[in-house]
Amino acid sequence: MQYNNLHEYLDEVFEGQDPTKLEIKQAKQDYWRDYNTQLKRRSRKNKRTFSVWFTRKEIVGIESLKKKGVAVSSLIRRLVTNELQTTDGVIQEIDTAVIEQQLFLIAEYLQEVLDADLVLDTTKIESLELKVKELQNIIQQDFDY
Repeated sequence: MQYNNLHEYLDEVFEGQDPTKLEIKQAKQDYWRDYNTQLKRRSRKNKRTFSVWFTRKEIVGIESLKKKGVAVSSLIRRLVTNELQTTDGVIQEIDTAVIEQQLFLIAEYLQEVLDADLVLDTTKIESLELKVKELQNIIQQDFDY
């Protein structure tokens, strides 16, 4: 929208014309529709929104807060920002490329041991097996595989 106000818009739309009241009314509606569309676009660009779903029991609790005069959106925003501050807002990421590389090195080492018919201390292999199982459990808990 390139106009600073409604009057600039009307002046440009009806330049050299003598509009009727109905045409002016329609032009005003068009202006405000465009203005509000642009305003909403700017707002969505600057302020992200998220949808949150609640159970019926939770809705009853929220409605009781509203009756007490608590602004629900402010409460939710405050709870989320507090949570982000306490957890530093950091989501731990697992570098799967490094894990994959280490697993290939372990597999290569075990293949060399098998090819050379070396006798190994089984406690080290059992320890390695336990660590791999722990890693599997962590991945399953974090990513719900």
